[in-house]
Amino acid sequence: MMKKMLMIRCVLALSLGVLLLAGGMAHGVPIYLSPGDLQQDPVNRDDTTTVAYSWDLDLSSDGRPRGHVGLIGTVSGGAPGYGNSSFWSDVQGSSAGGGRDYTSLRIYPENIQEFSGVLTGGLLDIADLDAISYWTLNASDDIDWRINIYTDPSGSSGWYSHRIQLAIPNNPTTTDWYQHDTDAGLGVVAIDDYTNGSHSAVTIGGANDELSEVGALYSGETVRFMDFIASYGTNSPPSDAYIDGIMLTAGNGRVAHEMDLVPEPMSMIMLGSLGAGMFASRRMRRRKKDA
Repeated sequence: MMKKMLMIRCVLALSLGVLLLAGGMAHGVPIYLSPGDLQQDPVNRDDTTTVAYSWDLDLSSDGRPRGHVGLIGTVSGGAPGYGNSSFWSDVQGSSAGGGRDYTSLRIYPENIQEFSGVLTGGLLDIADLDAISYWTLNASDDIDWRINIYTDPSGSSGWYSHRIQLAIPNNPTTTDWYQHDTDAGLGVVAIDDYTNGSHSAVTIGGANDELSEVGALYSGETVRFMDFIASYGTNSPPSDAYIDGIMLTAGNGRVAHEMDLVPEPMSMIMLGSLGAGMFASRRMRRRKKDA
């Protein structure tokens, strides 16, 4: 009986250690998201999908971010409070002579459980999207991770109504993590109108309008999806940047969805910790026999 209890304690201790390593407990209960959890859109840009997290179908399987764990230079492989892991862009860029154009993390808010209470007709109104924050470490001073938000076409001839482009972060150094927040300076720099099936730029009030102001302007339009993108699709530059600690808030702060980015699915991590615990228990039993 004592041996069984010891084994259970070993497994629990190791599992807790892995959870703390993967994401910590500083931010409540984040979901742990890995490249292996991202699903390719079953129907490209289709608002009928039940997928919550995916990547751009145009890029096939090569559009996934890479999983990273371990130090980046001399700093943690994850953002502060999010352990030692993150997503890595690893983009060579078409302008540099080949390789991947860009990587994307695509999020469908209507399929995120926490947002179910703030949806209208099963979809998230752009006016109800309060804020977005995330951390990046841009290791090469090339283009960093940025955000595009697409609204549903709702009768237009294009595949979206408006594309809201947030500013590309400009980290002070290439050796540390920095947080970017739409409530703290991360503004909207461009809006594209695609309601007629062709792109046209929308004039906005300032160089860095707040997301909440733009959301109020297009109230009634619903979020089709949002893309976290490293580099971009045409004549793209390289990107050697890491991203972690994504937070989405909606419904006047009533709900929040937090993502801790890890290198492999948590189910695999837990299986690994279980195996480690059982191995440690067997070694203990063997030592007692030999004693």
